[in-house]
Amino acid sequence: MLNSRLWFGLAFSALFVSGCAQTTVDPAIAAARDRFSLATEPDSQTLSEVAALIGSNPEGDDATGEDDQAVTVKGRVFSGELDPWEPGKATFILSELPEDGHGEGHDADNCPFCKRRAAQLPTAIVTFNDKHNRTLAIDVRELFEIEKNQVVVIQGTASPSEFNTINLVATGIHVIGSTQ
Repeated sequence: MLNSRLWFGLAFSALFVSGCAQTTVDPAIAAARDRFSLATEPDSQTLSEVAALIGSNPEGDDATGEDDQAVTVKGRVFSGELDPWEPGKATFILSELPEDGHGEGHDADNCPFCKRRAAQLPTAIVTFNDKHNRTLAIDVRELFEIEKNQVVVIQGTASPSEFNTINLVATGIHVIGSTQ
């Protein structure tokens, strides 16, 4: 009888302690996740399609399209050999997804044909802003638990920038997975 009471007490204590040991999410992060996270993947465009829509110019000249176009774009968190984010900020670089093809196990990042194509494709600087239109001072990796190469869908407002870059102020994010 004592053995069963001792066992029950130990089991109950273990459950109680493990429940208390769970980490809690910072309230600011939880609020931002609730505000920006999209539960399902919406239909989307490529960065190339968005660049054509807003008139982004790959030559770096002034853009010819309209600013502040509502868009939904699918891409990957990627910036070549550089980190795609700014530490401590809710911002990252979004690149066009590699084309399908070249066979199973194809590494688009090391394929000379894919690298040449990627060098000419637009990229986007994605920012998540607070209600005062300032970039959130929360590291985007912690905010959405994303990593380099993850595929995401971003809803937001796009405007052209210099050198084939799109400024994308995000209103929503759906995290899909990795391209590798």
